[in-house]
Amino acid sequence: MYNALLVFLFFILIMALQARHLKCEFVKISQKNLNIRIALISDIHMRFLMVPSDDAAKAISKNNPDLIIIAGDIIDKEKHIYAFTRWIKKVSGNIPVYLVLGNHDHSCFKKNPKSKDIFMLNIKNLGLKLLINDSTIFRKNGKSVNLIGIDDYRQGKTNKGLALSKKDPSADMNIAISHNPEFALS
Repeated sequence: MYNALLVFLFFILIMALQARHLKCEFVKISQKNLNIRIALISDIHMRFLMVPSDDAAKAISKNNPDLIIIAGDIIDKEKHIYAFTRWIKKVSGNIPVYLVLGNHDHSCFKKNPKSKDIFMLNIKNLGLKLLINDSTIFRKNGKSVNLIGIDDYRQGKTNKGLALSKKDPSADMNIAISHNPEFALS
């Protein structure tokens, strides 16, 4: 029993150390020479976030993205809304932020419906763009990209048709954003 507890604690320690490490990966999309840099952040889970906002802000600033996309699972409880507000202000600087909701966000809103109103108000006040079955255009250097947000496949109300109907057909590229990519298989 004692050995099993030691092994368990060892794995918890390793996971905690890994959770403090910020990992930056890059994918180059060479279609139409868009030259747009995107920082994609997913599964923030403010309740468990161990990467200091200063570290995240430095990593994002160093990589100089044109926009930040947050692919859901931001909060688990209403009290995390305010922590996220402080965190994203520090991390994003003046970079435009687009986001979709994940299953944890939806679970929070179902448990406490007023938390959704508070979250939406905070998002609006910060100037962030929430894409729930919606599309918006991001422009840079005469090029345009449709950012198409699809609601969470498991907990939300996914409506690909609605989101796609709002895209600009003249855009140079389409980027679909969803917390749960199973929507692509549906």
